[in-house]
Amino acid sequence: MPGESHRSGAVARAAAAAAARDHGLHDLVRSAADVLAADFGFLTLVHDDVEEFVCVAGPLSSALPPTLPVGESVCRLVVESGQPLLVPDLSLHPELRDLAEVRVLGLRSYAGAPVSGEDVVLGSFCVGSGSPRTWTGREADLLTGLARAVSSELRLLVALQELERVQALEREHAEEQAALHRVATAVARGGSSSDVLHLVATELAGLLGARGAAVVRF
Repeated sequence: MPGESHRSGAVARAAAAAAARDHGLHDLVRSAADVLAADFGFLTLVHDDVEEFVCVAGPLSSALPPTLPVGESVCRLVVESGQPLLVPDLSLHPELRDLAEVRVLGLRSYAGAPVSGEDVVLGSFCVGSGSPRTWTGREADLLTGLARAVSSELRLLVALQELERVQALEREHAEEQAALHRVATAVARGGSSSDVLHLVATELAGLLGARGAAVVRF
């Protein structure tokens, strides 16, 4: 079973991938809020110490900070249980009624489903309203299905970012090999030490993206 360090890394990778490019996550959040006739919807990733709001739709979006402490998070219960959480009235829930999302932001009814990736629960895909509401089984099933779509989108984003990372490493390796080949060719052709060292400095500056480089002999 994956440990906490694995989960921390998975959440960090998902957050970085979601922040790196345009994606369909916002559309899924808006669709969930519309289809379920909720006041707002949001996708959160729950790190070790904070809950990060990746996408938010509805009037709550202007009031939400980018993150909240995990201790103030409703979504952490979804992450801890790995199961959907349906709360008709958060203000009556003994464990949740004093959270900032309830006291400060006015969140009353809440429905959240787990978002997963890399064999761990990363966060929650949620909808809610500023008034009490009883969630039906059909609504819970719909939210869970949309959460699976969000999970797939996040996995795709992470895979694309990893592919870009590998491609960048391959380009760097190819550039290094080409630079070494040019230096080796200059040596094989019997170039003067001054010319070879000048070429070494030039290639080094290019590889490191520096404005200049020098080889110093003492």
